[in-house]
Amino acid sequence: MTQRAAWMHSADHRILDYLQRERPDYAPLIANRLGMHLKYVEQRIEVLCAYGLLEAISDEVVYRITERGIDYLEGALDPTTLTPASDEA
Repeated sequence: MTQRAAWMHSADHRILDYLQRERPDYAPLIANRLGMHLKYVEQRIEVLCAYGLLEAISDEVVYRITERGIDYLEGALDPTTLTPASDEA
């Protein structure tokens, strides 16, 4: 069973699980297929990308799960140990 960090929402697991089972996809299609509001999915995707669990893979903003995201789903990663990537370079 996977753990959840304080920053995680229940939708995060559903988004990660969907992208593990399916091919990379656009946020609107993810929202539609999961029955969630687009703005909410976009917000959660932004957070999941910041923590390295998802990544954008094209200029058209198609998302896919990362190895870190797969490790989380498989219970091999404790999300409470993650810190978000800094927006400052």
